[in-house]
Amino acid sequence: NVSAWTWAANASWALGRDAEHDAAVARLAALAGDDPSRAAPPRLLDLVTTGRWREARAYHDSVAPRVPDPMARAGLGLMVAQSEQLLGRSAATRALMAKSYPPFVARDTSLARRVRVVDEQLAFYERILLHGDTAGARVALRRWIDASGIERWPMYERGTANLAFEYALIGDAATARARFAAYLAAARTAGADTVRYLKASSAFGLTLDAAIMLAEGKPADALRRLRMVADTSDGGDLIADAFMPAVYLQLGQRDSALAVMRRWVETRDPRRFSIDQNFYATPRALRLGCALADELGDLAARRALCGRLVELWRDADPVYQPYVRDAQARMAREAGRPVTR
Repeated sequence: NVSAWTWAANASWALGRDAEHDAAVARLAALAGDDPSRAAPPRLLDLVTTGRWREARAYHDSVAPRVPDPMARAGLGLMVAQSEQLLGRSAATRALMAKSYPPFVARDTSLARRVRVVDEQLAFYERILLHGDTAGARVALRRWIDASGIERWPMYERGTANLAFEYALIGDAATARARFAAYLAAARTAGADTVRYLKASSAFGLTLDAAIMLAEGKPADALRRLRMVADTSDGGDLIADAFMPAVYLQLGQRDSALAVMRRWVETRDPRRFSIDQNFYATPRALRLGCALADELGDLAARRALCGRLVELWRDADPVYQPYVRDAQARMAREAGRPVTR
């Protein structure tokens, strides 16, 4: 007799970690019966984690109105928001995230404020992950911090370790290192579970340390950390794969970077949602991998990466379309067709 939200959380955990994913889906569906509050989370998570993102949105829209529990309904919204972002549909992402935040973040009482926070957050990731625009991302990060008021939040509530990860992404290693240290210090006063999750030797801590080392220009050290991540926990190999391409590129090992990006795009592992790296790794793998495969003359990788880019972003926002046209041109050259832009 658990709440719908507890059921949704447990279903997500089970699907994210069960090696027999299809069997887990079937078991959860049998347990859920006809109750949409219990049937929807495992079904939607199955679609999201296996890369069927357009199906995920259609299913969400058909079932969410029949889920009475607002927390469970908001959880479904946040799940499918990730799918919309990966499809390059930012307006839909913003709408779903703003609508789904209230049950989770009580301090965000104003819809206008929620929309602004989501806008600035997505603008940051779009600038740095899609376009590689460090200067633009730095401005967006400042706007996101100001809009959210995150600096006034309790330290343990501040996402991605007090924004250390975001500062590492824009290359501000000193700020990232200081913020992570402050976060770890605050975690020591929290509960045992929090400390276990946040400590420097956890998968989370090692990954963040690797990201900061990369910003410090220490790719060899970052590589050693990520190899440790791969051995630390279930999903560690996926966490490492999300960050390995950037490390290999800084080391000048472009073939290795391409191999990891191709593996990331072609592997649909149900654990991926639970480690929340899709949002970070997929746009970079598509954008960089398509071009890199072409530069290296790897035709199979080019077909895989450029083809997946076109498939996912064919109806994405206008800002994505230059990448779609570029990928189409690269594939057209291989096929001997005229290149049109």
